[in-house]
Amino acid sequence: MNKATATILLLVFLASCSPKLTEKEKMEEAIRHDMPFTLDSLYELENDVYGFTTHNALHMSPDYELRSDGSIFYNRTYFTEPARMQDDNCIWRNLTFSKKEHRILAIDRFPGKGDKTQGRIYVLQSDSHKYPTLGHYHWDVTDRRSVQMVGNVLDDYGKKSVQVCFARPNAVAQPQSQNEWWRLVFRADSLWCEGRPAEAWKVYDVAFSVDKYILPSYLSTIAGRTEDPVKREALIRHRMKLECDYYDSITDSLPTDIKETFMQRANTYNYDLPMKKKLERILEQDQYQRMLWWLAAHDHPKDSLRNNALRDYCGQIDLLNQGEVKCLLQEYGYPRKSKVGNMAAQAPWLVIQHADLETQKALLPQLKAACQNGDLPKAMIAALEDRIEIREGRPQKYGTQTGCKLLDKTKVNQWRKEVGLPPMEIK
Repeated sequence: MNKATATILLLVFLASCSPKLTEKEKMEEAIRHDMPFTLDSLYELENDVYGFTTHNALHMSPDYELRSDGSIFYNRTYFTEPARMQDDNCIWRNLTFSKKEHRILAIDRFPGKGDKTQGRIYVLQSDSHKYPTLGHYHWDVTDRRSVQMVGNVLDDYGKKSVQVCFARPNAVAQPQSQNEWWRLVFRADSLWCEGRPAEAWKVYDVAFSVDKYILPSYLSTIAGRTEDPVKREALIRHRMKLECDYYDSITDSLPTDIKETFMQRANTYNYDLPMKKKLERILEQDQYQRMLWWLAAHDHPKDSLRNNALRDYCGQIDLLNQGEVKCLLQEYGYPRKSKVGNMAAQAPWLVIQHADLETQKALLPQLKAACQNGDLPKAMIAALEDRIEIREGRPQKYGTQTGCKLLDKTKVNQWRKEVGLPPMEIK
């Protein structure tokens, strides 16, 4: 065997030993080749859609940008725009055309943390023998005569990118109010429901970074949702820090120091844990659905279809909670703070605040008795009495209902002081 023949046989042997690329791997290799910059990661999100990250901030000028209001600004149509930094209020898109392969990539970039850039790649690929199941168009997508069809597809991709970009959790800030805390919770919960737990945790971490806005029971709700023992333990410890009387059932999975603390607190407070958890769940449902509806109506007042649906669902939750509270009060009486803790003891009052007038009037005496027993603050009874007065067409005594007529402007602040409310400004 001569040297040339041996070389050919060796090359054939090596080629036969090399792994054969799958259709998907061929496409990903082609995408990396078409990209105008190097990728650190490329991963498939769905058919024709890939996610990517780089460890460099990319300042390459976009072909056009998508703005938060859905508008498109073309950068290279009539003039060359000066170089500038990308901000969080827009998406930068570049298009690559491979006429030989009949392929267009729409590359949408979002600013990442630090020097990172992240984004999505939308692939328009005509039928090809290389990618028989990955090409979905029976025409040359790079042909100018097909510009209308390409434009329609890219418009749909643009809307998807806008939704992704302005829902991403990269730019979240610590909450500065209770409303901002709820907005973070709703965003994190949405990401969790979409199957994006890593992104959800980033938002949860920010939401739970300011103690004064946290609804403590929600820490337990999230702890019960996760299968990560480290995160579960951190949430339990956080609630232990917020509530000196918080404890739960002891399980083998808990660290020794938490078990010991729970045992000490159980001996000290001896709460009715099943009742306490039930009341906290009712309170949490009441606030969650009401804030979801209220913030949606406040942030997007013209979206009446969605807002009405949220209002109706909130009403359904109210009726369910009212049914549970009525049964509880009838069977056990008003829950004692010494048996369920302060927060849980306030749950029935909160539900009754949102009940119909007849329910409020019927249960007011029981709530007054709870106040006399020290299970409810006087201010809460004052708020319920004001609400009943307003509903029956009379002026309110304590001024707890914003924008409604006062019984006596000269005495209102004295009455408020008697029930522990701060003075109000009289106009």
